Amino acid sequence: MSARARRWVLLTFATLILLWSASGLVVDLLLTRRRTHFTEPLPAELVAADPPCVELRLRASDGLALGAWWIPARDARRAALVLHGNDGSRTENAGLASMLRDDGTSVLALTLRAHGDSEGERNDLGYSARRDVLAALDEVARRAPGLPIVVVGRSLGAAAALYAAEEAKGRVDGWVLEAPYKDLESAVRARLAMFLPAGFDRVAWATMRLSAPLVLEPPLDALAPIAHATALAGEPVLVLAGERDRHAPSPETREFATRIGASAEFVEFPGREHVQLARSDPERYLAAYRRLVARIDGSERVRR
Repeated sequence: MSARARRWVLLTFATLILLWSASGLVVDLLLTRRRTHFTEPLPAELVAADPPCVELRLRASDGLALGAWWIPARDARRAALVLHGNDGSRTENAGLASMLRDDGTSVLALTLRAHGDSEGERNDLGYSARRDVLAALDEVARRAPGLPIVVVGRSLGAAAALYAAEEAKGRVDGWVLEAPYKDLESAVRARLAMFLPAGFDRVAWATMRLSAPLVLEPPLDALAPIAHATALAGEPVLVLAGERDRHAPSPETREFATRIGASAEFVEFPGREHVQLARSDPERYLAAYRRLVARIDGSERVRR
């Protein structure tokens, strides 16, 4: 091979490596940066609610302003903090919030940072949003003093709840974790596998892992909600999974219940997909929720 040909091969190879690395950075940026910002007025079904709903702006410990609704139940027996999934908002949870309110639960529906009308430009998959969870719990306790509090987290919201679990101990009486992602690698590869041929998800993940430290503040190893599951050991917990969930496969979701132990109930929804459980099978969802609150009501735990 001539010297000129060798230079051409080396240049081509270097260009391909550069493009390969850059592609991972671009995808990482797309996954972790805010996509949209939109207003979130109360839905029509909540505008005329009785008792009336309240639109709120909360502030997390790092200063970000967060949008929320307080949706009180008449003669409430408990209160719940409801957290949405990735690329969602409290508007997406309006139906779930109404269902819980009608069952005697006052609800604080929160929009997590970098979503909806809340501030923030970086979405680190729930890690920083643990501050949002803690700020919202303060507001729930202020508006529903003495009532048991349940955290209801869906997907990203479940991850944020798990990241906050250690600091929230003693402030929460029960937890509903719907389809949390196990760790960053599992979450990313599950999504890549939907669009890439078999095996290419491994290559794409390796590329993204190289550039991830440039766009994420927390270490990659910190982005593992499953590592925080043991913080809920002994607490009443309901773990929910859709049988056909490709984002957070049911076997991975079941691992959370295994880690938590005997105090966790695992419920799989046959034929259901990602964060579609309350809407697609409300009777099964509400029955599981009522079993959880019955355990809370029957416990000897004393509220704050």
